[in-house]
Amino acid sequence: MKRGFFLVVLSVFLTGLAACSSHRLNLVNPKDGMTIHGTYHVASDRIEVRLPSGDLLKGQSVSLQEGVPLFYQDDASLHDGAPGINKVYAILTDEKGTMMEAVFHYNRWNGHGIGTAKTNRGEVYKIIF
Repeated sequence: MKRGFFLVVLSVFLTGLAACSSHRLNLVNPKDGMTIHGTYHVASDRIEVRLPSGDLLKGQSVSLQEGVPLFYQDDASLHDGAPGINKVYAILTDEKGTMMEAVFHYNRWNGHGIGTAKTNRGEVYKIIF
């Protein structure tokens, strides 16, 4: 009995750690395979992505409810409605006028995610973390 309770408490604690951490994003361009990297700060809902040019895009993310329309069709609808899965939307910008719109699913239980990002320069990336 005590062991079962301990395992439940440990599981809740570890889940909380995953939700309060930062995750390294890998954004892969499907045209040429180039991978760029970013960071998703879960607790503050902040995202940063470094472009191949060296420019740093920064922005705020929000969790979306089901049925919220998006500006473009994404392939992040894979897990709609699954328990523990948040659909996240973000707009990232820099001082030079570059913008990136990102939509991804974040699994609160294991800290992984998948999605799509697109820049106003026409670059498209698949997100995985």
